[in-house]
Amino acid sequence: MCAADVIAPAETRPVKTIGYMGFDHAHDLKMVLPDLIAFLDEHEEVAFELFGSIPVPSALKRFGPRVRRLKPVRGYDAFMQAFAARRWEIGICPLQPTAFNRLKANNKWVEYTAVGAAVIASRGMVYDTCCAEGCGVLIDGAEGWRDALAHLTHNPDERAHMVARAQQRLEQDYTPARLRRQVLDVFDEAAAQARTAQWTSH
Repeated sequence: MCAADVIAPAETRPVKTIGYMGFDHAHDLKMVLPDLIAFLDEHEEVAFELFGSIPVPSALKRFGPRVRRLKPVRGYDAFMQAFAARRWEIGICPLQPTAFNRLKANNKWVEYTAVGAAVIASRGMVYDTCCAEGCGVLIDGAEGWRDALAHLTHNPDERAHMVARAQQRLEQDYTPARLRRQVLDVFDEAAAQARTAQWTSH
């Protein structure tokens, strides 16, 4: 499980930048390209950024400087600080319904939430639980991303409230301190089972 502290608290502001963080998942982004392109056509004030090694799809190159690719940053703390500095208002998490993707962790929700971005994600995958109760928007399949992006863009207060709820969940369930406690609990349980097995073997 991924964990992070809140770096950029929820803030009501106009949507200027939406983004996707990825390294080798061009097929996932490809799934939502038609809706993403339609949204960018309709909202000329909004830029789209790719953070990672994933290349800019050729279909997005016609948007010129409004579509940017940011190179990966080494070191997790440095990466998160650089990520927060981009000030994304919305981050997207599309996932194709593959067996591999069903085993993925919810890292993107954790990291987007930590830097103050609202999350739009694929339903039926790893994001269902973390996005529940208004902590993100869940989309079925390839259609609906355009409408979700537009809704959050036109309703900045609602977007900020969504981020605030998500950050509260992050602080309750996904902080590094909580993750450490979970790991230590597993170690303690394993040690107790080993002691019990040793005792019963005598």
